[in-house]
Amino acid sequence: MIGKSSEKAFEKSSASDSPGNSLPTENDPFIPAGDFIAWLTATRSALKTNSEAEVDCRDCTGCCNSAYYITIRPEEKKTLAQIPSRLLAAAPQGSPGLKVLAHDAQGKCPMLVAGQCSIYAARPQACRNYDCRIFTAADIAPGGADKARISERVVRWRFTYANAEAQAAHQAVRAAARFIRDHAIHFPGGRVPDQPSQLAVLALKVYEVFLNSGSGPTGLGPTELGPTGLGQPRLGATEFPLDAAQLAAAVVAASRRFDEGQ
Repeated sequence: MIGKSSEKAFEKSSASDSPGNSLPTENDPFIPAGDFIAWLTATRSALKTNSEAEVDCRDCTGCCNSAYYITIRPEEKKTLAQIPSRLLAAAPQGSPGLKVLAHDAQGKCPMLVAGQCSIYAARPQACRNYDCRIFTAADIAPGGADKARISERVVRWRFTYANAEAQAAHQAVRAAARFIRDHAIHFPGGRVPDQPSQLAVLALKVYEVFLNSGSGPTGLGPTELGPTGLGQPRLGATEFPLDAAQLAAAVVAASRRFDEGQ
């Protein structure tokens, strides 16, 4: 597996990873996602420091209704004190004391009451860090039918770009996600992230590898239906001057440098 097996800032997990295909409509308009470079810089910093994401969730509770398993570390004592012990289970993997808060049969977090988080002030760090714009940035769907509500938000986000360099950076993030997903055979052990959130986070970590890789046109074209069904600007065909094995090695090295704080 490239990098860390579980991303610090995105530890909600799910068994589903197939793409969605909903698009904004006249009655369901786009939502400003902010300046792309500002968001990318802040998100990469948050990944390094395990900091809280600043997301304009408004009235959206998509992630609270999307069959996520929430990991909670033993040091999150305020959070653990607010959750009935019967709702917590030991995590099957990870450090000792790591707990998991499961969802109910409908995919809803049991702490969501009357449409609101009943422990918001003490919500888990994984919830604080969650930012569904990572899927928009990487042009990948958050999952299948159980992630429908998140998909609805993901396709509505729209970033802005101050210049061509910002557009190229977004293109590089998408190219990174696409390359990693499609070239697993060239990575150590043939292993790449199998969760959409982990794939998106890895693309954010290593996107600079693809800035000058010839990964498609410089500008963003008209909004079209992308390869995963997201209503994002299409990037066009991907062409890589390095062979796939060399590019995979560069991705591994970039991921390692990011995780080491370089």
